Amino acid sequence: MSMFSSFIVILINMFLATIIRMLADIEIYNTPTDFYVSIAMKLTFAQFINTAIISLIVNIISNGRSFDTDGGLISDVSLIIISNAIVPAIFEYISIEQQVKNLKIWYYRRYPSKRMNLS
Repeated sequence: MSMFSSFIVILINMFLATIIRMLADIEIYNTPTDFYVSIAMKLTFAQFINTAIISLIVNIISNGRSFDTDGGLISDVSLIIISNAIVPAIFEYISIEQQVKNLKIWYYRRYPSKRMNLS
């Protein structure tokens, strides 16, 4: 059950990142730094709530008060943190958009004369 819940938390974190970036595009900021600071603050808070608080509530409901048992809160949060560091990078690498970008980079390095002159 902890692998499934970890995967769900990671997917929700990735979804949160997309939604927060979309909402930040609507807001008006004075500088790009303010824009990125706002995204970082909102994303940190949302992912903390999703990762820590939701995991705590689920473990209290399912395991009672014992957090150090096998499959308890400590192992769940450890698995989520490790997976959250690895899985989004893998998803980003294998995305179609990234593969098209990599193919274009390879092509233009291989055939520099084919590059379009945009000036």
